[in-house]
Amino acid sequence: MTYLPQINEALVRQLAEQFPDRAPDLDWSDKEIMFKAGQVSVVRWLEQKMLDQETEAITMELEGG
Repeated sequence: MTYLPQINEALVRQLAEQFPDRAPDLDWSDKEIMFKAGQVSVVRWLEQKMLDQETEAITMELEGG
């Protein structure tokens, strides 16, 4: 697994507010829809990596590591 610095929950929360996961407006262009989808994709990825880090930390604690 590639090393990833610890992900801060407050940062992920702020990014999720800034780039909300919502249905596109009918007046958005295809380009704008794709751009916003990319933003949301990054937030989702960070959220998942943060959860993975938390799970890994708990597993290490349980294993005595």
